[in-house]
Amino acid sequence: MSEATKPIWFTAPEVNQSATPLPEHVRSMLHGIGLGISVLAAAKVTCWADLDGVLPEPLRLTDTQMSLVNANTHVLGLLRPKSKVAICPVCGRWQMYSSTAPSRCNMSLHCNGKPVQAKPFRRAEVPPED
Repeated sequence: MSEATKPIWFTAPEVNQSATPLPEHVRSMLHGIGLGISVLAAAKVTCWADLDGVLPEPLRLTDTQMSLVNANTHVLGLLRPKSKVAICPVCGRWQMYSSTAPSRCNMSLHCNGKPVQAKPFRRAEVPPED
């Protein structure tokens, strides 16, 4: 198999844990957005619509990763390869930002959450374990 045709897989980044674990829907959204940003960058496209529903060769996603993509299409359509997104683990709202991640939730009135930044996935040569 030549270098050009070697499959490219993606592995999830470590999510910094606070004292309380993230709710599953927030973790799922963080991973879906991070995966989306990585796919856009690896595919060298500027938006999700440019993929036209097809993952270009040699990019590969596991079934679990495809589920993350499908569950987060409402956000993926807004992303660009350099997008920065933060999600509040308390109220579950998300926002895109340009420079520095917000240090406290400003998406809901009276929410005391600390937003968590979605991190891009890393490239891998072998499929990740689901």
